[in-house]
Amino acid sequence: MENSDTMIAIVNDSQYLGNGMWKWQVWIEGPPEELRKVLSVRYILHPTFKNPFRLVKEESTKFKLSAFGWGEFNLKAEILMKDNTKLMRSHYLKLKAEEKPNILNLKPIKMPYQDFKKLLKQGIEEWNIQRKKSPNQQFDISRIKLNRMDLGGIDLSNCVLKRSEMVDSNLNGAILEGTNFYRSGLAGSSFENANLRYADLESAGLENVKLCGADLSNSNLSGANLIDANLSGANLEGADLSKALLIRTNLTGAILKDCRVFGISAWELKLSNTIQKDLSISHEDEGNITVDNLEIAQFIYLLLNNAKIRDVIDTVTSKAVLILGRFTNKRKIILEALKEELRKKGYVPILFDFDPSRKRDLTESVQLLANMSKFVIADLSEAKSIPQELSSIVPHLPSVPVQPILLTSEKEYSMFEHWKKYDCALDIFYYNNKNHLIHNLSECVIKPVECWKSRKEENNSIKMENVNLKKELLEIKKKLSITTH
Repeated sequence: MENSDTMIAIVNDSQYLGNGMWKWQVWIEGPPEELRKVLSVRYILHPTFKNPFRLVKEESTKFKLSAFGWGEFNLKAEILMKDNTKLMRSHYLKLKAEEKPNILNLKPIKMPYQDFKKLLKQGIEEWNIQRKKSPNQQFDISRIKLNRMDLGGIDLSNCVLKRSEMVDSNLNGAILEGTNFYRSGLAGSSFENANLRYADLESAGLENVKLCGADLSNSNLSGANLIDANLSGANLEGADLSKALLIRTNLTGAILKDCRVFGISAWELKLSNTIQKDLSISHEDEGNITVDNLEIAQFIYLLLNNAKIRDVIDTVTSKAVLILGRFTNKRKIILEALKEELRKKGYVPILFDFDPSRKRDLTESVQLLANMSKFVIADLSEAKSIPQELSSIVPHLPSVPVQPILLTSEKEYSMFEHWKKYDCALDIFYYNNKNHLIHNLSECVIKPVECWKSRKEENNSIKMENVNLKKELLEIKKKLSITTH
């Protein structure tokens, strides 16, 4: 049932990103008592969108939908009320650039360095009083040096501070809305709880900067150096982070929504309790692609746009061979020879001869490498770590065959008998010495693996055929049932 009496309307705003691309948001407005009755909104966009039907259930945002595009169009919204009635609305999406707050396009007034210094000597409060007398005026204080200064709470909104130096300074709680810090050096400074909405921080040096709780919504951080910066609890909604350096950056509890992240370099980020949503990985002149994870953004882009990366992934999963064994000097000669021979046969050998990562234990490291491999060769000779390594592979990765090998003069370790009941654990190949192993590698190691894989694929194919046959029989039964009735 449709409800046409409810006083709910659709509204939108937009932001121009350059090169014909816009970011826009659409949501519903109306009396609070009416909005509380809404369960969800299903937006119907222009058919050129990859997914023109978008369902939004977030009541706290007034069912806001954010997207990117290049043209205006008429959208529709199907509003589902909590009493199961429906409300249909249409809205013409207008793309109009939102001006930065408090800027009336006045020509910036150049303020000499000494004049600004004099005002600062009178105290931050006095400067802020003078600033409030002309809040819409831009002051150009570019190339100023304010290193190691206490500027907490200062109002520099809409000021131009291009190529300035503000190293190791205190700007906690500062009002920097619309401030231009283009290519400024701000390393080590503190901007905790500062207002940096619409600030231009393009190519700024923000190494080791504290931006905890800062409002950076709709700011321009493209090309910024944020190495070791602390942005915990910061609001980065709508920010442009394209080509930014985020290495060991702390984003704990930060808000990352509707951000542009094309070309970022992201390594060892702290993302505990971080809100990540609709992060655009596309270049300005490409169709918009979004992800919800900053750390995988650069990988997904490379995967989509670099055929070599796809080839590498295909190579690893189809040709990688994990070699496990005892890496004493005597044993390593044999394993190195095995690796070299596998390489000659077109495989990509991975020798597990390193300490596990600080971030994962031995089991995780072995499982990760085995899961990437076509098969595993496990040398049981002088077994030491092998029992633990196999216990992390055999019972957990049934699709990865394990080919055990063993010196003829030795016995398998007692626990190995347990793994023989698993289908992926193949029969042991006993070798006399290095030359004997290499000479029989194709026939006694690789061939059993290939036969096992062929048999596995054949069994999987039969299973799929049986599933399809069952589905067909069910369909026939349904048709017969309908016919008899």
